[in-house]
Amino acid sequence: MNWLFLHSNQILTFVKSITDGKLLIVPVLIEGSWHLQAQNPDSINEFPNSPFRATESLKTFLFIPAESVGGEIPSEKETVIFGAKSCDLPALQILDKLFLEGAFEEPFYSERRKKTIIIAEDCSDCLPSCFCVAVGNTPYPENTADLIFSDVEGGKLVAAATERGEELLKKHGGSFSAATELQLSEQKEKRNAIKEKVKISLQEQKIEIPENIAEILQKKWPDKIWEKIAETCVECGACNFVCPGCHCFSLTDELTSEGKALRTRVWDACLSENFTRVAGGANPNKKREVRLRHRLERKFIAPYEAEEGYACSGCGRCIDACIGKLDMRKIIQEVANA
Repeated sequence: MNWLFLHSNQILTFVKSITDGKLLIVPVLIEGSWHLQAQNPDSINEFPNSPFRATESLKTFLFIPAESVGGEIPSEKETVIFGAKSCDLPALQILDKLFLEGAFEEPFYSERRKKTIIIAEDCSDCLPSCFCVAVGNTPYPENTADLIFSDVEGGKLVAAATERGEELLKKHGGSFSAATELQLSEQKEKRNAIKEKVKISLQEQKIEIPENIAEILQKKWPDKIWEKIAETCVECGACNFVCPGCHCFSLTDELTSEGKALRTRVWDACLSENFTRVAGGANPNKKREVRLRHRLERKFIAPYEAEEGYACSGCGRCIDACIGKLDMRKIIQEVANA
């Protein structure tokens, strides 16, 4: 990857140049939490630099929670999302594969994806719920994003990870200089430090996630183990909705007051009892503990068998969102030690 250096006093100018005429979404600190929100580029005097991932994932802006899909495909405004983190990018690959590859390209997702520039940056800190390193991910982006930013003394190192990113650098990169060996060394040192910090955070919480998660979950454990684990689950689906890679949805059809047909697509959750219930009333996943186990299997077994790694990037959003205090990391650890 070809790293360039951008001085700190040029960062805002560079990003505003890319954003000219587009919608800008950046991290905003609200009551102690970082959120991705649309901002007017002209109103930003200092560019926000979130230390870790935001509450919202990229999925929120590309795969809309609820939208009408029965009519014409709307023309989306070109968008720049700044501040994506490494844990968002593997999930973005999952969505891309589902909606863009194969025999059918999903037009609504495709329209947004093609008009969205993703600028990702390294993490400089971690939340207690972060566990990216335990599932083969890193707290710094290495691919998928159009541009990648890394903090170094006096500015940022910038590299393109896509063809669109290369085009952006050619068009807007007049203020860049080649990264020096000293800057690359500083970047490596900082990246190793944040990676170690995530590991230490897990150690301090006494969380030890085994490497062979898929093999562990494939074992035929007694149902009572999963019954005990699922005791506090209230089936709210929060873990499904905040997960950057979950993509299940349902379709509803209705007539408007004008007598027109309306088809709406909304996010759905595999932890909901109605998720696998069929028209005749049968439900293969009627028990709550079965649905909870199914969720973990879809994150760790199915993609593993397809040799695609895990479908969990270790962002920890599901841990923070769960009102039943279920922790995926501890569930895996408990099952492994059963």
